[in-house]
Amino acid sequence: MQGQLAAVQPRDMTEAKPEEIALVPTVSVGVGMVAAGLPSDTEVLLADDEFTSVSYPLLVAAREHNVRLRRVPFTELAEAVTAGTGLVAFSLTRSQDGESAALGDIVQAAHLHGAQVLVDATHGIPFVPVTPFLDGIDYLVCHGYKHL
Repeated sequence: MQGQLAAVQPRDMTEAKPEEIALVPTVSVGVGMVAAGLPSDTEVLLADDEFTSVSYPLLVAAREHNVRLRRVPFTELAEAVTAGTGLVAFSLTRSQDGESAALGDIVQAAHLHGAQVLVDATHGIPFVPVTPFLDGIDYLVCHGYKHL
């Protein structure tokens, strides 16, 4: 019952279905679950100054599972997606300066090239709309402490 109640707020902010929500203790655990399931030699594209909740689990995947990390400037994520990219992982809104990613452009580029999308929306929801892009986001992680 507590899990069902805890899922109400994320569902209200994203219009996600209850079966699409997993409650995990931290963003890094959610990212780690995705990272652990990536096939060996998958290219993961991320911003060169990505926050640790996203970057550290991917660094572990690179070390332990031979996932390849390619880093580019935050503002160049959409343009950097190629046919060799398996996952684009990024913060929707950066904690360093409040800049938000070009979510629509990144989602479009990723799916044009067959890549999955992982978004850490902790600093963006509810200020940056994600609902129009939910169908193109494969993994949306968000920590609740920002929304209490």
